[in-house]
Amino acid sequence: MSAERIIDELKDMGIVITSEEANIFEKYKEEILEVNRFLNLTSIRDSGEFITKHITDCAFLGSLEEVVGNVIDVGTGGGFPGVAVAVLKPECTLTLLDSTGKKLRVVEKIFSKLELKASFLTARAEDIARRDCREKFDTVLSRAVADLPKLAEYCIPLLSVGGYMLAMKGPSYKEELERSMSAIDILGGKLVECKEYLLSDGSERCIIKIKKIKDTPETYPRSGNLIKNKPL
Repeated sequence: MSAERIIDELKDMGIVITSEEANIFEKYKEEILEVNRFLNLTSIRDSGEFITKHITDCAFLGSLEEVVGNVIDVGTGGGFPGVAVAVLKPECTLTLLDSTGKKLRVVEKIFSKLELKASFLTARAEDIARRDCREKFDTVLSRAVADLPKLAEYCIPLLSVGGYMLAMKGPSYKEELERSMSAIDILGGKLVECKEYLLSDGSERCIIKIKKIKDTPETYPRSGNLIKNKPL
């Protein structure tokens, strides 16, 4: 029944997935909720709420045409939204990034069990963006990681020119966006669209699409403390 619910909720959002894809999402949900009894991967413990707020929400993002090529999920936590890319767009080269190795190792085991393809990197975005991952990715995804002015500095330096940062936000995104416009410009990005949508429970969501139009200056990203305490 859960797989059918996933199919139905996504269909209502204009997204068609196969029974096989829905079954993988269902198995992923079961695995995460089982592990969540011992390790806090998500505050959501109800099966139906998990489907709506984790699976269908992230699948909406994963279905977007901007999600292509070399993709990184920054601050993946329990594998969201990255798992949606692994299921719906297996042709993408996917990296899941998180600073908490314990959580990431658990997610890696679940991916392996379900035969989902991804690489796993325990690090901070601002660190890898100053080294070998700078301007490496076609798409950078993020969900529930940071306020948008800070998030832009974590994510945009990872993008190659022409790539997209896709930030999942709630209904209060407009105030965040206003405060982030200067940072987006400084870092080489341009706001393309704020794609609003509703989940089946009526929750308001928005995906902020930022396209990288020029190289990020070498001085960015700054250290984690500066990003946190003195956002652009």
